Amino acid sequence: MVSVPPSMFSRLLHKNSTTICRRLLSTTPIRSRQAQVDHNSNWSYVCGPGSPPLMGITIGQGVDIAADTFGDREGLVVSHQDIRRNFTQLKQEIDMLAAGFLS
Repeated sequence: MVSVPPSMFSRLLHKNSTTICRRLLSTTPIRSRQAQVDHNSNWSYVCGPGSPPLMGITIGQGVDIAADTFGDREGLVVSHQDIRRNFTQLKQEIDMLAAGFLS
């Protein structure tokens, strides 16, 4: 039996494993593991099983609902910039931003 120093053994093992991996990668067909989805919807997303389910509303609708529901409660606090906005103020700023994008 031949005695091989540990460092030499690790170099041989690394070299051989790299060669084997390259050979496997070059000869193995690529197979997608993504599940096929039956998509018969006009929505821009597909939701798998999960909890809670997606709400099916736009960001704008979510902002409107939050402003109507929470109004004068704090909706954004950035303490290091000393910024505080309630939900109504956030809705106004978001609407101005959206109008700027549309113009």
